[in-house]
Amino acid sequence: MKSNDIRCVFLIVAMFMICSVQADDTKKIDARLVGNHFAFFNPVAGGGTQMWAVDIDNTGSYVAFCTNADVGGVRGRLEFTDDKWTLTNEGRQIDKGTIEILGQSITLRSGMGAMMLNRLHPESKQALLEELGIDPKKASIPPLLTRGLKIAREWRKDAILVDIRCTPGIDGGIDLTTQGGNLQFMYYSPSRDSGALAMVSAWGEISLTPQKDPVSPWKLAIPTNIIDVSAAVKIANQNGVKRVKDAELHGMGDDPDLRMYCWVMRTENGRICVDAIIPQVHGYEYFMNGAGRASGNLPFVPNSGMVYRVSVSSNREYYMYFYRAHAVFLDGVDEAIMIRVPWRYIKEDEWRPYVTEKDGAMMVPDLEDKLETGPYTKLTPEEFQRLSAGSSALLLDCPPKLVLMENCPTELIPRVKAQLESYWRAHGGTKRSNNP
Repeated sequence: MKSNDIRCVFLIVAMFMICSVQADDTKKIDARLVGNHFAFFNPVAGGGTQMWAVDIDNTGSYVAFCTNADVGGVRGRLEFTDDKWTLTNEGRQIDKGTIEILGQSITLRSGMGAMMLNRLHPESKQALLEELGIDPKKASIPPLLTRGLKIAREWRKDAILVDIRCTPGIDGGIDLTTQGGNLQFMYYSPSRDSGALAMVSAWGEISLTPQKDPVSPWKLAIPTNIIDVSAAVKIANQNGVKRVKDAELHGMGDDPDLRMYCWVMRTENGRICVDAIIPQVHGYEYFMNGAGRASGNLPFVPNSGMVYRVSVSSNREYYMYFYRAHAVFLDGVDEAIMIRVPWRYIKEDEWRPYVTEKDGAMMVPDLEDKLETGPYTKLTPEEFQRLSAGSSALLLDCPPKLVLMENCPTELIPRVKAQLESYWRAHGGTKRSNNP
């Protein structure tokens, strides 16, 4: 890009960029400017024409995104009187110029150039962005999942999300303002064996295009509580990946308890998979082979060995234990149900040297790398009793006898219990037990 082009890009950003705008709802802008626009900006200094998506609400709140250049989203407050316009920031004038309105065509001129607005829709779309809480230049995916399912189920009541495709930025955010779209959701209707492709616009709108046949080869419902692609990119970076070219999320595995949902990311050195439910890294071949996660009476153990530590404190006692986090997938439930399987109880003589008391309160330092997770260890009767006394405990009629749930809706507990017992009985769960 030439120096004049760069200067023009920054001029237009300076012209409209305002970090926070407090709109005066009592002062309405001319109705002819209100709405969603496609715009061209021609800088006075020359250079290529820039294409912008522009939205103006009835208070003059202005949001715009350049769709053909790497320029951040811009915001401002536009005021219009007669044939003059001004841009203000908290009452301070930033720029001014003249305006011409010919039918649906609007031209804003200033010393830096001319921006021609062509209104596509008479209503502003900024409210949807605020509702979703996303930045279209680096959007996150989770806020869009529930909205997408709602729209898809207006198409088919049994619609499920089976595939997500996107091109994340350096930080993992999704730029929704690029031409041609940058985020796709693919839905499937099991009853009709048909699919629908959804594109997400710069304003967070999800447009659904139904097809007679499936639009993706994958047919497992993706849970709504997945980790965002930005978190997956960060995990990939920590494992030596310098750049993620594109990412896709879908599920593998026939057994409900052996499903794997991974962000499959294409990198400069091939493909890497990051678990979208419990952050773990896998080889692409391992994921595509649908490798089972079961081992003994603890499911999912062969993966990368993610073990977490938790501290429990009450007026009566204080203790720690390690656990493995796992996901249970229930048909017809949009979220994966998260559970903990106790891995090893931490004896007091292990944690006591690192913990102090002050004014009757426990002071726990950072214990990372100080306590060893060690191998799976059977609970003693006392340890079993202590962990099973908590409100999150779920007792099973087969090994491992005890799991701890994480915010599981009460009405789903019987289904989780039945599915876990059925699974563990079928996978050698009688070999050993936590049951004293």
